[in-house]
Amino acid sequence: MKQKIGIIGLGNMGGAFYQGLGKIFPAEQLWGYDKNGSDKVKNFADSARDLVEQVDVVILAIKPQSLGDSAAELKDVCQSKLVISMLAGVPVGKLQKTLGAKRVVRCMPNLPIKVGQGVTGWIASAETTDDDKKLARKIFSAFGYETEVAEEKMLDAITALSGSGPAYYFYLCSVLTAQAQEMGFNEEEARAIAENTFQGAAKLLEGGNLSSEEWVQAVASKGGTTEAALDSFAQDKLDEVIRRALEKAGKRSEELS
Repeated sequence: MKQKIGIIGLGNMGGAFYQGLGKIFPAEQLWGYDKNGSDKVKNFADSARDLVEQVDVVILAIKPQSLGDSAAELKDVCQSKLVISMLAGVPVGKLQKTLGAKRVVRCMPNLPIKVGQGVTGWIASAETTDDDKKLARKIFSAFGYETEVAEEKMLDAITALSGSGPAYYFYLCSVLTAQAQEMGFNEEEARAIAENTFQGAAKLLEGGNLSSEEWVQAVASKGGTTEAALDSFAQDKLDEVIRRALEKAGKRSEELS
């Protein structure tokens, strides 16, 4: 039987999921619903409840604060469904209790799923079957790297590392852009230098020939400019600064849960 998959919430993440799943599942298997409507979904449901009644797998991509309102509408129709939730800070147990569902997968994807280069950490309830997990992996793999975590608290770590991670990359890129302008390049040139430098480095790492540590050594000639910059990082204990930031991000994720 071809399982039908429905997405409730077609914003940034839900919309990205719909587009990505359209590449691995026939259009007739995909359903969508958003309270603001959508002209990009072939099978658009009349309501969230109507969607759940039509499908086998429900992907929740709504805002966490909307869960209560959705539960009132969905609680008596979710029992037999596989529910995949990307609601930040909402534990599996709460999803089961609120929605009346037993087979629940909680996931934490990051923004690069929009370009098929995302990272998705996930965990499944005890009632979730092996076939459910196989399907979840197929879904998440459509958007990049996926990893099942052993404990739910590890999703807080995923949030700090990969969920927030793209912002760290963008931040470093903005710092390099600003410094390039300080050194005399115009805004357009500075941005191009920073963006192409980071994107080129990412492509090298993607090749898999060397680890990130090995690439550092490959770039840093003895007594050269890169070594001078790396020595400055070490003196300022940049690794400790980053570690503290990640710990704070992880702690904040726990608080939101």
